[in-house]
Amino acid sequence: MRTLLFSLLLTFSVAQSLTSAENEVQWLTDYNEAVAQSEETGKPIFLLFTNSYSCGPCILLEKNVLSTPEFADFAQSEIIPLKVDFAPIYRDKNIPSSTKNLIAFRHKQNIPDDLKYRGWPYLILFNPSEAASYDGQLRGFQDLESMVDGIGLGPAN
Repeated sequence: MRTLLFSLLLTFSVAQSLTSAENEVQWLTDYNEAVAQSEETGKPIFLLFTNSYSCGPCILLEKNVLSTPEFADFAQSEIIPLKVDFAPIYRDKNIPSSTKNLIAFRHKQNIPDDLKYRGWPYLILFNPSEAASYDGQLRGFQDLESMVDGIGLGPAN
């Protein structure tokens, strides 16, 4: 009986972890890689500037929208997700969070200067083959439907 219970728990745990992995968004962190995938698939890049360490609205957006199975399905079919998370600068007390360091961090991930954020969270939807053509920009916490409508992709599926 104990073996049967252990087997059932193990099976459930493995199934649960596989389901969780399938529902996670695979965020890219390098701009050049995102551009290559966008050109290959024809999907726009969905760029998120965030600070998952100390930004309340960023944490809410991640928890309530970006980590949901619905967003994962949306991301898989409609966009190339690219994340610039400034949390490492704010976590490391040896790095001053100056504008210079924030810009250097962005450059380390190959983010061009014309893709600027105006606060956190900040979302930009764009097609890299169309220079400086932003299809949509949003700032602050949004639910999934408002976010998708706001950046011009139509109603969420």
